[in-house]
Amino acid sequence: MQQLLKLTVLFALLSGCNTYKTKYPYSLDDFRPELRKHLEKVVEMGIAGAYYSKEFNEQCSIADLKKLLKCEHPLIRAEAFSLLINKDTSNIKELLLSSLDDTAIISVDHGEWGIPTMYCADYYYNQVSDMKRSKMPEMLNILFEKHPYLNITFAKLGTADSLPEKYHDAIKQMAVNVINQRGGNGAPYITYEYEKPNDILFALSKYKSKNDIVFIKDHLYYAKDNSWKIISNNPDSTYFGFVEEYYDRLKGAKKSSPESLQIAFFRQDRGKYYEDFLITLAKFKNKESAEMFSEILKERIFPNRGTIGDNEFECLLYDVLKQDSCEEFKALIQTLKPLAEGYKTKHQIPLEESTIAELRYR
Repeated sequence: MQQLLKLTVLFALLSGCNTYKTKYPYSLDDFRPELRKHLEKVVEMGIAGAYYSKEFNEQCSIADLKKLLKCEHPLIRAEAFSLLINKDTSNIKELLLSSLDDTAIISVDHGEWGIPTMYCADYYYNQVSDMKRSKMPEMLNILFEKHPYLNITFAKLGTADSLPEKYHDAIKQMAVNVINQRGGNGAPYITYEYEKPNDILFALSKYKSKNDIVFIKDHLYYAKDNSWKIISNNPDSTYFGFVEEYYDRLKGAKKSSPESLQIAFFRQDRGKYYEDFLITLAKFKNKESAEMFSEILKERIFPNRGTIGDNEFECLLYDVLKQDSCEEFKALIQTLKPLAEGYKTKHQIPLEESTIAELRYR
């Protein structure tokens, strides 16, 4: 029985090798010498996008580049794809769609942002300009149905304005899988794997299903940048404990010392975008959130960025509360109104104009 199992595994490995060799049959020796010297340098550098040669670019015909896309070395394929989409602009869509199954892993030159590793398919997608991708409205469906493992699939699900109802169950399962694997999805050596939970939880939250809320709430830690968006888009009471927990940590740090508060802001997810927390808190429109706002104002629990002063913070609170005005916020809005109007008048800001966007990224 063990012998049979070993033979089965060996056969599977050999079959995989044969499939790869069939799809990518060419080695460096199969290309003419004047190209091969450049190809060897691409491989030697070991990083996609790191090698550039005007001579190489000029020597490569469209036919050469199409052949290079079938080279056994993934860095050569990556180089060929980048050059081909600039030389053969009429077939970019077909070229991209035919290349999305390339799951070889490469290192990519991102300049000052480092050298991440990614699937070739993710690299190809990113090489195509936003303008050209905007002309491929069916891309999300193709990625979701045929290539659900790619990082770009998760990213597009996270940024989509709306998602078909038929995707819900599959997206829920994708979320469960990546959370269970802590963002691995089978490839922990992919640099941006940690973004998958962030994207897929946000995608799942867009359905606003009561059956999903507890699962999302229990894993909001993995939502990172999207945690406040998830809650503010659907301010269900189930999420309020997460908001309270965030606030309690800041309140405790404030009682300790101003320095501790600044450290707490620095450590919190989205701490530097404190306004997102305030906006989210206002969405609940209840007695508890009103009491929390009153305490924030009284104790002045906000990050010191060196610019807060002159009633700037009071103006920000006023605009946040006015944006989601309700009976519970009425008294606090009236208290803040003259301070906010004074700030706006002094800084020549129209009274009806919100300062949220202006102040949030300071």
